[in-house]
Amino acid sequence: MMIPENENTNLICRQKLEMRLCGEGGNDLEPYEIIELLLRYVDNQRDKIDVSRSLVKKFGSLYNIFEAEMSDLLAVGGICEQSIALLMLQSTLARRYSIDKFKIGKNKRLMPQNAGRYVSGFFYGYPYEMLKLFLLNSDYNVIKDVTIAKGSTDSVTPHIQKIVSMSLNTNAAYAIIAHNHPRGTLIPSAEDIDYTKTIENALSFVNKTYY
Repeated sequence: MMIPENENTNLICRQKLEMRLCGEGGNDLEPYEIIELLLRYVDNQRDKIDVSRSLVKKFGSLYNIFEAEMSDLLAVGGICEQSIALLMLQSTLARRYSIDKFKIGKNKRLMPQNAGRYVSGFFYGYPYEMLKLFLLNSDYNVIKDVTIAKGSTDSVTPHIQKIVSMSLNTNAAYAIIAHNHPRGTLIPSAEDIDYTKTIENALSFVNKTYY
């Protein structure tokens, strides 16, 4: 059976990218080439260079592409829903990788000096603000992590009663509260600080240590 010339050319292009990925770990691949390789796994019958370049030009970085909304990706044109699902999967993979990497490490206990590195992995790729609660036992091991609330791109409402209730139900000794700023600075706002103090006071009444 003869392979159409254009399909054969596209297959060769994908194989060349795969060789560079396997040989050098992909370090020399341009952002558009990484996108091109991903898209070719969904559809290798059509050239993906133009749409890959268009995605990088529109969003500016791999990070922005992987966390983009489906509607924004579709607006680029020349990309199917299966390809978009593959692109959106990357942020989930990165998030789970970051979390698992910490869990299998030698130091699994969450302390103030390493908690930030651990909890930040739970927020990777989300385009909206989230409020997460991490409940720890007396040995500083995570008992449970809970998404308390989901908000917009620039705000999220804390549910103090839910935080206290979850802390009591799991009999946690310590609690970590964290939320992200996907569209802004990492510096906490005045409102963030006020809410933090309110939550800290609420947990102090049930004998939970907050940080």
